[in-house]
Amino acid sequence: MDTIRTYYVSADTAGNDSNDGLSTSSPFKTIQKAANLTNPGDTVLIMNGVYTNTDPFGGIVSIKRSGTSNAPITYKAYPGHSPKLQSNGWNAISITNGASYIEINGLELIGNNSNITFAYALSQKDDPYNPKTNGNGIIIDGRKNGHPHHISIINNKIHDFGGGGIATIQADYVTIDRNEVYNNAWYSVYANSGISNYQNWQFDSSQGYKMTITNNKVYNNRQYIPWLYGGGKITDGNGISIDDSRNTQNGSTLGAYSGRTLVENNIAFQNGGSGIHTYESDYVDIVNNTAYLNSQSPEIDNGEIFARSSSDVKIINNILYTISGKKVNTNYNNTNVTYNYNLYANSTIIPVKGTNDIVADPQFVNASIGDFRLQSTSPAIDKGFSWTILTTDFAGNIRPSASGYDIGAFEAGASTIMGGLGNDSYYVNNSEDIIIEAANGGIDTVFSTVSYTLGNNLDNLTLQSTSAIDGTGNALNNFITGNTAANILTGGEGNDTLDGKAGADTMIGGVGNDSYYVDNIGDRITENLNGGIDTVFSTVSYTLGNNLDNLTLQGTSAIDGTGNALNNFITGNTAANILTGGAGNDTLYLGLNDGAVDIVNYALNDGSDLVYQFVRGVGGDKIQFTGVANIDVVTSGANTLLCIGDGTMNNTGFGTGQLLVTLSGITGFTATGINVNLFGTNFLFS
Repeated sequence: MDTIRTYYVSADTAGNDSNDGLSTSSPFKTIQKAANLTNPGDTVLIMNGVYTNTDPFGGIVSIKRSGTSNAPITYKAYPGHSPKLQSNGWNAISITNGASYIEINGLELIGNNSNITFAYALSQKDDPYNPKTNGNGIIIDGRKNGHPHHISIINNKIHDFGGGGIATIQADYVTIDRNEVYNNAWYSVYANSGISNYQNWQFDSSQGYKMTITNNKVYNNRQYIPWLYGGGKITDGNGISIDDSRNTQNGSTLGAYSGRTLVENNIAFQNGGSGIHTYESDYVDIVNNTAYLNSQSPEIDNGEIFARSSSDVKIINNILYTISGKKVNTNYNNTNVTYNYNLYANSTIIPVKGTNDIVADPQFVNASIGDFRLQSTSPAIDKGFSWTILTTDFAGNIRPSASGYDIGAFEAGASTIMGGLGNDSYYVNNSEDIIIEAANGGIDTVFSTVSYTLGNNLDNLTLQSTSAIDGTGNALNNFITGNTAANILTGGEGNDTLDGKAGADTMIGGVGNDSYYVDNIGDRITENLNGGIDTVFSTVSYTLGNNLDNLTLQGTSAIDGTGNALNNFITGNTAANILTGGAGNDTLYLGLNDGAVDIVNYALNDGSDLVYQFVRGVGGDKIQFTGVANIDVVTSGANTLLCIGDGTMNNTGFGTGQLLVTLSGITGFTATGINVNLFGTNFLFS
């Protein structure tokens, strides 16, 4: 029995295919090297970097070795890493030669679209052999040397391929789950789609679910180039396509597929063709999907979910929100195709309508930003069919969450949202929503319309809506941003940045070096004793409260800044400011050459202040002293020192009194001209 191994691959300088690949310190350079060595049970961990193909007619990795039912071969991202596979060849990943029991997990695959123009692609419309325009993301291909089976494509991001995103051809037992598939099928002559099953092959005679497409987000996949073998027409660019499971096309001798295909909990939006499409295929269940504004191609009007020349297809519990004036669905040359318990929206053209179908606005939370969760008043809530096979929704929440199943990919109410690799964004509209984010999973941001506390591994929080809601951070370095109302923002541990935006906000820091943004005279900041070095950035006049260290004035208005008893750093803006350090040894920055006259206030017992960017002379800056009877003016190198004096010029103790102010980088004061800039006392010179 072979030893089960873990192989490591790194695209950086540490990677070398002459290494043994058995540790992070001795990784392979290419994924293909590891793929050539794998045996059942092995894992290939792919580390950070960009992996490319060296041969445009080849791919990045061709998988031809199989695992077993108890010991699959797994290709996945190294924990905490975000590797990218960038391809300009035929297929980024191909699974051929009957390779089976394979899992691809947590990778980002990037195609060649950014290097192609529409004009170039159109010039290649008669060339089916150009890999630049026809390349696919992942292809599972059983047309030669055996049929792949038991393949899992999970949690990947696949985008910008001229051909398809994920394609299966003559394979069986394929799971396609939790992938994000977008911007594919643009430039190929083969009429591709985002995700496609073509001519399923039978591994066994089971009639249960064998091909499953679940929990995927599929969008902006579109066919721009006419189909070379389809009469030169725009016909596809669907989100999800189930095609020819009967195996009657292109001389197939496989015979009709008798297993069932499940298409469940997917979100398909703004694709060129249908959101979900079946053609000459049988035994398909399309359940609890959300299809939104598909049929973007002007040549296509087949509906959001489209069954043609198919049999035993159940289309149940789906939301179909179409482009106004286009068909919601289509029923053409079908046998035993059922539409029921669906919600149709935005068009009155409904060729087939089931007994329990409804026509209404689904009331998405915010479809314009891709948030297809249901508002609490949605007519889709509790109106679905009790499809007991379904136990969770797109976000992983239990179905049903209330008295009945909801229509669409989401159950209403509190959600559990799971992130992954990359910089994720989460939209929250229920205080009970739970976000699960892995450590080292990128910089993640929560956008919330309710009061919310960041959970583990979440970085940033932005409050939305106009309600007075609150935001609380965690132990990370958080950015917390308020809305237009009065918010309470609490940073907690970490070096946090709190920005209340409009409204009279309360901002509460904690441990760490925090930053606060003030834009309203009603803003209040609370900072703990020994809570780090904290800075306020203000566009209004502001006085530092207890335990706040530094103040920076922003904007172009003439505003003022005042310190506290700590040793503050206070910085003016480009306008005329009045800066008062207060007690403590403060450092004041006036704004060099800002063209404005800044005033510094100094009172007895204010400590020893350091002033930068002071402009001397007529039209220059000013210092107003209070409570000091006499000041000795001393030139010290490039600086001027202002010290407490005894009222006598040229005495032996001249300039040795308490240092009040240091004017950095400025000299040249004289007895006759000093009152142009300095006021409030008697100034003495040696």
